[in-house]
Amino acid sequence: MAGHDPDHKNHEKNGLRLHTSGLKASNGHELRASVSRPRLLAGCEDFLCYAIERIPAKHRPIEPDDPIRYGYWAMCGVVAADSYLDFHEPVSGFPTCGLEEQPGVDACVTYREEQHAICRNVQATFSLP
Repeated sequence: MAGHDPDHKNHEKNGLRLHTSGLKASNGHELRASVSRPRLLAGCEDFLCYAIERIPAKHRPIEPDDPIRYGYWAMCGVVAADSYLDFHEPVSGFPTCGLEEQPGVDACVTYREEQHAICRNVQATFSLP
């Protein structure tokens, strides 16, 4: 993938938003994800790296409204006015993309952190069904 850095250094921080740099040629859009609290930035970065790695793994670009599963949660990209693909997540109570969505990845990051913490506490490996 052109512009892909295996060390995940092809994204940039801007406040509580992270965005890619160099994916437009291979993906059609740069990717952007945001959170509402600084403590969630590391998880947001992990999600964005996961999304970047998904492009060559799936052998196709991430398209608008194409759900990306991350743990038990799914996010969708929505094309913003500046052509970035901004990730949105379902509002609690609406677990699939396309229904009620909100910008950002707060819940996704929080739930993934909680899922992994629970597994660590009981010395179990986190694995999806």
